[in-house]
Amino acid sequence: MVVVCHLGDMYLTPYLYIIILWVLFGLNVLNKKSEATIFSHVTLLSVNFSLVYVALFYSALNFSLPIWVVIIMLSIEFFISGLEMMACSMKRAVKGGGIRKIHWVFYHVCALLILFCGLAPTGEKLYLFIGIVTLLMGILYFAKYSKILLDGQVGNLPNMLTLLRIVLMIPFIICFFIPNFMWAALIIFVVASVTDFFDGYLARKHNLVTNFGKIMDPLADKVLVMAALILFTTTNLFPMWAIIILLFREVYVTYVRISAAKQGNVIAAGKSGKLKTVIQMVTIIVLFILPGGVFAWVFVVLTIILTIYSGLEYMVANRGFLQSEVK
Repeated sequence: MVVVCHLGDMYLTPYLYIIILWVLFGLNVLNKKSEATIFSHVTLLSVNFSLVYVALFYSALNFSLPIWVVIIMLSIEFFISGLEMMACSMKRAVKGGGIRKIHWVFYHVCALLILFCGLAPTGEKLYLFIGIVTLLMGILYFAKYSKILLDGQVGNLPNMLTLLRIVLMIPFIICFFIPNFMWAALIIFVVASVTDFFDGYLARKHNLVTNFGKIMDPLADKVLVMAALILFTTTNLFPMWAIIILLFREVYVTYVRISAAKQGNVIAAGKSGKLKTVIQMVTIIVLFILPGGVFAWVFVVLTIILTIYSGLEYMVANRGFLQSEVK
């Protein structure tokens, strides 16, 4: 499907989407009837998540829809995942599974209709509508788990820096699209990247390591980096197919961490994952300063390789957990 989208054949894409949905449905039924492992459960969830965003990413590019809508959607989804992990790590019951299932069925229906409608006004309206629904879901979950955020010691400086990194994404996106304001977007990104170093350093130095930091810090990095790289796809400086690889890796790791949190374990980011994030941030800065050059493409390739490697290493490091049965 990614290949077909990349080639620009958006008329064939919805039919491929339907076929993949049927395969996913069949595998989910098989999973429920058999002793499913965490690996199969997480993989199906990751493919389900990525399928929707493949459709939305390529629809935005091919039908000239505002890409910032899908960036906001993706950021909210990661934020909701973080809230769920926070709840599980504190042994709070995570309710609303039924709402999430309905929410994803709605996502698939809208994504299919957007693909079928194409450049028609209906497709654009649906695209904006699905963005509004996602925003409302984010507000609902924030209100629902606001007490958990307060209990998670958000008030200390390292955690405040983590939240600042998420907030800075909004002015970053705005400046990226304003003519002659790319320098401002670069400054905002550099400031946000620096907070990534200081929040971890201060947390370790002053013994302020919390579950909130372990969970939300990597998610804040994902939100910032994914937003920047998706924006660069609009200028053809970063390939969209590579975004899909990055997205699947980040979603997969997030679902593994959610599954672990449900069993009372908080998995912090590994060394290769941290290195991957650093290289991604450097790549983005290089794309700002030296766009389109050989040096920039070297970093783009390095980013893709490290993303794949860190994802595989994460699977190997947690293979015992992944091979366990879904409880």
